[in-house]
Amino acid sequence: MKFKTKDLNEIPEAYRPLYTKTGDEWILTGVEGAVAAEDLASEQAKSVQYAGERDIARTELSEFKNKQTDPNKDKPAPKTDDNPILAELQKLGQRMDTFENRVQKAEEKDAAAQAKERRDTLTRNLQSVAKDAGVADSAIPDVAIIGHSYFETKEDGTVVPAEGSGLAAGTTPKVWIEKIKEDKSRQHWWGTSAGGGSKGSRETPTNEKNPFSHEHWNLTDQAGIIKTKGMEEATRMAQLAGATVGGERPAKAA
Repeated sequence: MKFKTKDLNEIPEAYRPLYTKTGDEWILTGVEGAVAAEDLASEQAKSVQYAGERDIARTELSEFKNKQTDPNKDKPAPKTDDNPILAELQKLGQRMDTFENRVQKAEEKDAAAQAKERRDTLTRNLQSVAKDAGVADSAIPDVAIIGHSYFETKEDGTVVPAEGSGLAAGTTPKVWIEKIKEDKSRQHWWGTSAGGGSKGSRETPTNEKNPFSHEHWNLTDQAGIIKTKGMEEATRMAQLAGATVGGERPAKAA
C-alpha cells in the first residue's frame, strides 16, 4: 500500500477512506505512524550519522580521561641525542644501578663469610672446652656437632645459648659439658661407656652394638637408627665409631 499517490484509483477501494488529499496528492493519514519510504530512509540515515557521532564523542571522552590520569602518556620520550645533559644523567643512572648491584652482592658475600666465621669460632670454642674437660679425642667432633644445637656466636664473638636451646641465660660451653659429665648422660665422650679399652669406646652409652663401628657394621641397623632416633643420633654414633652417615665402613680399631 502506497504512502502517497496522485491517483486515488491506484489504491484499493477499501483503503481509500484512509487517504487525505493534500495539493495534487493523496496522503495516507489514517494509519498512525505511517511514514513515506523516502522519509524513512532519511531518518535511518540520520540515525546512522548520530550513532557515528556518538561513538566518536565517547572515544574522545575516553582519551580525555586517560590524559587527565596520565598527562604525559602521549608525550614522546625525550631524545637524548638532542640533550647531552639528559644523556649523561641516564648513563650516570645506569652506572649507579651497576654499582648498587655490586654493593648488594658484596654485602651478601660478607654476611655469608661472617656467618661462617661465627660457626667456626663456636666449633673451636667447643673443641677447646671439650679437650680441657678430658673428652676423648674421638668424641670431640661429636661435642662440636651437638654443641651447635645449644650455642651460637654473636657478632662480637661471644658464645651464648641459642634461642630455643633450653639452656639458662649465661650458660657457657664449659658449664654445659661439666653438667653432662656430672649427670653421666654421655659417658662415651670420656671413653667409659663400655668399661674401658679402645674397642669399647666405639660402642654406645648403653653398651649396645654400634652399627657404624667396624666390628658391628650393619647398613640395615644404621637405617633403623636414622628412622627411630633421628639423624642427630645417627651422626653422633657414626662419629663415635670413626665413620660418617652414608659413608664407608671404618677401619678396625687397634
